[in-house]
Amino acid sequence: MSAKIYQVLNLLAERCPSFGRSTVALAVGHLSEKLGDMKLKKPAGETLGIFAEKTSLSFVLNQAYEPMGKQKAPKVIADSISWINTSLQEFGIAGLSLRPLIEFLKEGLKNSNSAPRTSATACLVTVKLFAGSSQFFLIVSAFETH
Repeated sequence: MSAKIYQVLNLLAERCPSFGRSTVALAVGHLSEKLGDMKLKKPAGETLGIFAEKTSLSFVLNQAYEPMGKQKAPKVIADSISWINTSLQEFGIAGLSLRPLIEFLKEGLKNSNSAPRTSATACLVTVKLFAGSSQFFLIVSAFETH
């Protein structure tokens, strides 16, 4: 049932001229919580991607950090970070505020389970590839100051 709802959201995002940030803000929390669900991960991720195309990746991520951060299951956390990593590879980091992203990834690196740590590390590598070495050193220094 949820996958069908996500399809409807996709169609609305693609075809409805009044579809915008307020609609995205209402749905992102639920969608981001489903990134760890085996049956709903793919449609939820696709819907979030379409939302990012319609608004911006920065907007979607800013709406998703809180619900993603509340997750307790390591697999859900790892899958959420993996979605972020894939999205960064698709959209790049232009226009993205790196501080909230880094703060979110820091929590993944602190997780006692290896899956979130591995996903967070991979995501940091992607950020480094897009930001470049000099910018990445500024990012790393943010870890040291907090």
